[in-house]
Amino acid sequence: MRLAAMQPYFFPYLGYFQLIAAADKFLLYDNLNYMRQGWVHRNRIRLKGRGEFYCAPPLLGASSNVKIHEVRVDPSRRWPDRFLDLIEHNYKKAPFFDETFPVIERAVRLPATHLTTVNRHGILAVARHLGIATPIAHDAAPFLPFEEAARAEDSPWLAALAREMGTTDVKTLRVLYMCRLERADAYLNPPGGRELYARDVFAQNGVALHFLHPTLAPYPQQGDGFLPGLSILDVLMNCGREGTRRQLRDCVLA
Repeated sequence: MRLAAMQPYFFPYLGYFQLIAAADKFLLYDNLNYMRQGWVHRNRIRLKGRGEFYCAPPLLGASSNVKIHEVRVDPSRRWPDRFLDLIEHNYKKAPFFDETFPVIERAVRLPATHLTTVNRHGILAVARHLGIATPIAHDAAPFLPFEEAARAEDSPWLAALAREMGTTDVKTLRVLYMCRLERADAYLNPPGGRELYARDVFAQNGVALHFLHPTLAPYPQQGDGFLPGLSILDVLMNCGREGTRRQLRDCVLA
């Protein structure tokens, strides 16, 4: 079974959905600390006739000292209306606006008090729209013992796990622990993981490690030039459901 896991991003880019589609099971992992410079709370769209623009829901209690699942959305800012106005203003003339906008609107109008729920709604809505059959799980409970041990200064449980798995690297131990609980014999990761994980350590634990490299080929956008890696919203607006589905296969798994 091929497993993949990522933090729940805010309407992530195409490569995120390529990773979901390539896996047999995908975990939305929000037990990690929130990062201000990450993609959990924001993503890029293209302003009409201009360059990129970061859009994000307004947050409460966002700090690197809290877990992703603890970050709340500010209910006083009426962010769904403002976000949808922004999307409509910039993509109203996109070729697949009428097909895509209702998907986005339904997702962001679902009740949500926390950022992780907002992101989960968006990811699930887009995955369903694209016909991605991969089960997407978001239950943090099975992995809490690991995170509690990782936060402890001296955890005998974590030390024993490290001896058993042959590494003291917490990031590697976390992924291998996920694979053990999910009974996965392969783990798929974005290309940035090449700097984090060693294939031999995974192989010693019966897990094949693979990296998915998105091609991100140019497609028609609303403006001069091509801006790669924008939110999946830009791809859907300009390429539509079927065009985006074809791009899901435009990647290399190595």
